[in-house]
Amino acid sequence: MSIAFNNIANEYDAVFSNSPIGKAQRNRVWKYLRQLNLKPGAKILETNAGTGVDAVWFAEQGFHITATDVAQDMLEIASQKLTTAAKSNFKTFIWDLNTTYPGTTTGFDLVFSNFGGWNCLDKKSISDLSMQLNNILSQDGKIVAVVMGRKCIWEKWYFRLKGNYIGFKRRNSINPVSSKLDDGTFIDTWYYSPNELAEAFLQFKIINLHPIGLFIPPSYLNPFFSKKQFLLKILIGLEKCFSFRFLSDYADHYIITLQKK
Repeated sequence: MSIAFNNIANEYDAVFSNSPIGKAQRNRVWKYLRQLNLKPGAKILETNAGTGVDAVWFAEQGFHITATDVAQDMLEIASQKLTTAAKSNFKTFIWDLNTTYPGTTTGFDLVFSNFGGWNCLDKKSISDLSMQLNNILSQDGKIVAVVMGRKCIWEKWYFRLKGNYIGFKRRNSINPVSSKLDDGTFIDTWYYSPNELAEAFLQFKIINLHPIGLFIPPSYLNPFFSKKQFLLKILIGLEKCFSFRFLSDYADHYIITLQKK
């Protein structure tokens, strides 16, 4: 898995982070993070931190961020961003989520995962991760994860119009689906409904749930919407109006907040 994400590290920001769709979806995520009202100086552990876009944002809010990822090349870019931004309240290290947490710091106020990082884990690995996070969170700590669900309306219509029956059904599979990261780079992906994810986090309860990408389209439609900025603005406005919990699994992603029981 590390090889796959190392392969796309240098292109990731251009393809997703800095794209119109990538920015629109991330802004929705940041909106919900602000609503957590974390205290300045809060300790945050980010898994699958990628190139550090969220890590820099956390540091700018005055939080202490520990950014981890499976890909060394991703973390090197993240470290450069954090250093360039003159932030000292951060650390980074490699963590393959299929293995034991390698850090020494515990008592985190928040564990954060953005844009489907946990969809790279099978059901057993998700369950094992939940037990580890239960141990390294503070007593009142929370988990916020942005996960790809099973019923994405955009995806179903996209593949239906293309006549791609396999693509139309792929999120229904209980087996891993080979997902394309770029030309020649693929990775196994599992999809989880909010209820399925909650079942893996037995020590936690859901305290918040919202769609991310219900009207805002998936990132693979960037080539089309980069030339349709006005249409994208309309979709962003609709997303703000229809961010209801029961619609979460119909979006490209959903953002789920969990807290210890």
